[in-house]
Amino acid sequence: MEQWIERIGPLAVFFGLMIEGEMALILAGYAVNHGYLELVPTLLMGTAGGVCTDALYFWLGRRYGARLLRSRPGLRPLRARAVLLLRRYGHLMAFAVRFAIGLRIVLPIVMGASRMPPRVYHLYNAFGSLTFSVVYLAVGYGFGQAIHRLIARWNLSEVHVLGAIVVIGALIWAVHEWRLSRRPPEPVGKGRVTRRR
Repeated sequence: MEQWIERIGPLAVFFGLMIEGEMALILAGYAVNHGYLELVPTLLMGTAGGVCTDALYFWLGRRYGARLLRSRPGLRPLRARAVLLLRRYGHLMAFAVRFAIGLRIVLPIVMGASRMPPRVYHLYNAFGSLTFSVVYLAVGYGFGQAIHRLIARWNLSEVHVLGAIVVIGALIWAVHEWRLSRRPPEPVGKGRVTRRR
């Protein structure tokens, strides 16, 4: 099992960031705590996964944004929330993309469609992806220490404990995404508008 984790772990972290990221990084932090993965390569792969994913959606938005958003009526509530956040906080939202649960696809598309300067977006987003990876790897590392004590105390199976945690985490995420998709958009008021070029 250790050799399997060491072999595919970094790639799993990279591709895990393309889906949501929290669970992938928490499990990676757990693996770092137990010596299955090295910290620096894992951190770099997590950051790279976030940067590449967000860049893909940004450039899709820059090229096809308006058409793509109009062709998906189900995205209208999320688009309205993304526009509101962008008007309120401007370029800082490029930093916060990784932390914007439920908006990680729509928000970069909207920023691309709004013609945010690419160098500004990518700079903010790189620091945001690095911060996101550090935070959740740290959570996973601390989580690994707590689980290690729990397993030792109760003589539990590590595989079963981790499997249960993954299932519970996936269910919580699914319920949260479902509730977020059904939430009506907030009214768009006055705010900071991203400068066009």
